Amino acid sequence: MAMEPPPLFLCPISMELMEDPVTVATGVTYDRRSIERWFFKYGKTTCPATMQRLASFDLTPNHTLKRVISSWLDRASSSSSPSTAGSPATTSSSSSSNAMERERLPSVLAGIEETPFKATALKKLKSCMAGDEAAREDFVACGGIQVLGRVMTQALAESSAGGDFSAFRTCEEAAAVLATLPLSDDASVELLLKPECMRPVSVLVQRGSAEARLHAMSMISKISRASVRDWTAEVDVDDMVKALLELLSDGASAKLSSRALDVLLDVTARYSRGARRAKAVELGAVRVLAELLLDADRHVAERSLLLLKRLCKCPEGRLAFA
Repeated sequence: MAMEPPPLFLCPISMELMEDPVTVATGVTYDRRSIERWFFKYGKTTCPATMQRLASFDLTPNHTLKRVISSWLDRASSSSSPSTAGSPATTSSSSSSNAMERERLPSVLAGIEETPFKATALKKLKSCMAGDEAAREDFVACGGIQVLGRVMTQALAESSAGGDFSAFRTCEEAAAVLATLPLSDDASVELLLKPECMRPVSVLVQRGSAEARLHAMSMISKISRASVRDWTAEVDVDDMVKALLELLSDGASAKLSSRALDVLLDVTARYSRGARRAKAVELGAVRVLAELLLDADRHVAERSLLLLKRLCKCPEGRLAFA
């Protein structure tokens, strides 16, 4: 199995392994190609991760991180060699480790609402569940979805009240945990459809980090595939559509654009779709999709054309397209 790169090694814009890490004035590091596209192709003047306006667009090479990534790549290449991968000793050690992590899950979950260090606790929780189907089942059985729903609701309230970035980060970490769930049972889906989960997920789509937006949109896609219920009933659809169109317009990340198209296709196929299609047109969807087609690969182009076809079924869409 290929080693997953640590989150620190991923560009916050593209969510891909950084080849040439550079740091902007806010102290956040990006891959050079991604941040240069952000500044010079899309004309942005802010730091994508913090949304702070930048006084300088200087890019400082992060040589230390580049060396660390290079070293990690060497180790990852060595660990995937036939002589070590899949050996009985390695498999046995991994199984024992997973079992120990599952034993810790109830205690981690029990204290997660009380601890002031929620983001750290959530990262530990995600580690317990990583690649372990049994741990994810235990998480659901222990009421984990309900706990994280309450944590996200509280974190958003604190973030809105005082602009506390750490509280918003807690919400993002909780969504990262929920995004690992396969959602193979109706009970889990019903819990995620409750307002305490769906409303924070909607907010993350609108103003979360690139990684958080991917997690939030992944959850929406899973919920949509698993349930016939209208997940949009608990969210502000207009604000979400606006945020999704902005993601497509920015075009800073192929992964984000692909996920945004998936969610937009789902929104325009659901209940009250006539009104939603008209609103999407009003928000500039036809123009954004037409521009997206200029540089789109086949997969993105096909879905963009399908979305345009849907929008043109309403009079507003046909008028905008003409």
